[in-house]
Amino acid sequence: FMEKEQEEKGGATRGTAYHRVLQFLPFERAMSRQELNAFPAKLAAEGRMDAEAAALVRGSDLAKLTASSLAAGKLYREKQFVIGIPAREMGDWDSDERILIQGIIDAFFEEDGKLVLVDYKTDYVENSDILIRRYEAQVRYYTRALEQMTGKRVAERYLYSFRFGAIEV
Repeated sequence: FMEKEQEEKGGATRGTAYHRVLQFLPFERAMSRQELNAFPAKLAAEGRMDAEAAALVRGSDLAKLTASSLAAGKLYREKQFVIGIPAREMGDWDSDERILIQGIIDAFFEEDGKLVLVDYKTDYVENSDILIRRYEAQVRYYTRALEQMTGKRVAERYLYSFRFGAIEV
């Protein structure tokens, strides 16, 4: 039991560390492998994150992400939202009463007048199907929120898994 609790705590800490680094990573310019390796420690030295958390982020993971097509162009990051959803859309309730959903969209960019949504995942799971099942509803809500905020259609949705790479949802 204690091992599982430690593993879950470690996983959450690692995920938070990755999200913090990605919040500041300058996607608009190419970075060398050496720069990517040093970037988390640089954030810690600047007081933007804890040094222990920075040590959890692997430069090789950042290199894979920055080399992917999901890091191209103008990337909008950490977009907060609150939307109202009828209760009947949330489960087995027979009500149109609004339920508020609050979240933060990790990243999105525009491509040919349509949006591409990206949600970063550090989960350690056996296969990508598990991630899709685990986060499909979240991605639907993020899509809905982004379309309401921008008035533009979300054409593609991806989970970016640091284990599996880009996974279309």
